[in-house]
Amino acid sequence: MSLPEKRLELAESLSTIEDVTGYEYRPRVIKPGDAWPLIARYDFAEGQSVLQATWHVFVALPSDERVASDWIDRMVCEVPEALRDAVFVDTIEPVTIQTSGGDLFALQITARSE
Repeated sequence: MSLPEKRLELAESLSTIEDVTGYEYRPRVIKPGDAWPLIARYDFAEGQSVLQATWHVFVALPSDERVASDWIDRMVCEVPEALRDAVFVDTIEPVTIQTSGGDLFALQITARSE
């Protein structure tokens, strides 16, 4: 599968989660529940000539810290489950995303695909 096809698959997988809208690329205006993949790096699989892509998948969270924490508690298992057929999820961590309007809370899911 090509990387553009994988990006589309990730966006579609994210959109299967209630209150989440998946995009192939970061939207210009980010709202809570917006989600998108971003290539983090490429590695050669050990002993192979196949590139393995590492993705950072972001899910924007509500701006209120308590509401964002409640969202994480509720959704932390649903997000990797939705991505299971598309990628191998390695980690999930809360992060902040810098925007021109200020920092936003988000989940960053690190995942791998071929």
